[in-house]
Amino acid sequence: MKRQIEVELKYSVLEPLDVDKLGIQFVERKRVLDIYYDTPEGKLFEKGIFIRNRNDQKLDFKFNFEDIAGKNFKNDHTHCDEYSFEIPLLEDDATKFRTVCEILEIIYPKGLSLENFLAENSFVQLAVVDKERTMARKNGFEISIDKVVGLGDFIEIEKIIRVDIEREDYEEELNRTKRKIDTFARSLGLMIKQNTTGYCELVLRETNFELYKQGKYVLDEDKSR
Repeated sequence: MKRQIEVELKYSVLEPLDVDKLGIQFVERKRVLDIYYDTPEGKLFEKGIFIRNRNDQKLDFKFNFEDIAGKNFKNDHTHCDEYSFEIPLLEDDATKFRTVCEILEIIYPKGLSLENFLAENSFVQLAVVDKERTMARKNGFEISIDKVVGLGDFIEIEKIIRVDIEREDYEEELNRTKRKIDTFARSLGLMIKQNTTGYCELVLRETNFELYKQGKYVLDEDKSR
C-alpha cells in the first residue's frame, strides 16, 4: 500500500541569518501562528500526536501510523502522516475527519465544528508557536526559514514522498530521503545544527519543562535531567 509521508529535517541556525544571501527561490513571506491542542495532562503529546490550528485557517493532525499501531519502528521526529482540514470545518470533510478521530481514539463531535470538537474532547491550548516564515524552493525541496518568537532562527527542509509500507526497505527509503535533505542543508553554507524535536516541544521546554519531559520527542541532552 502506498502512503504519502512528509519527511522533514529541522536545523537551528547558529549565526546571523540573511535570507537574501542564500541563493534560493523565495515563494512567500508571512506570519504563522500555530496553536496546539491537547488534554490538560498532555495525553496526546505523550504519544507523539499533535493537533494544530494554523492561523485559524487550517486544523492539522500530525502523527505516525507506526506509533499508533505499536510497531517497533525508529521514529526520530523527522517524518509524519499529516491530515489537514479547513477552518471552519466542512461537512464535506466529515467522513475523513471521523476516520482520523477513530485512528487516534478521540471523540468525533456531535456537531462538526472546531468548538464542539475541542469541548467534547476536553482539549485546551497546549502551546503557541509564533513565527515569521520565509518559504522557498530549490532542488525539489520545500524550504521554510523561520524566526520563532522566543526560540531563534531555524531552517526546515521538507520532501513529500510516497512509500510502499509493505516493502522491506521502507525504512531505508525514508533514511535515503533524510540523507539527501541533510546533504542539501549543509550545501547552503550556514552554521547549522540539526534539531531533533519540534517547535511545540521547544516552546514547552521553556514554559513547562515537566510536561515537555513527558513527551515522545525529548532532546538527548534533556533525557537525563
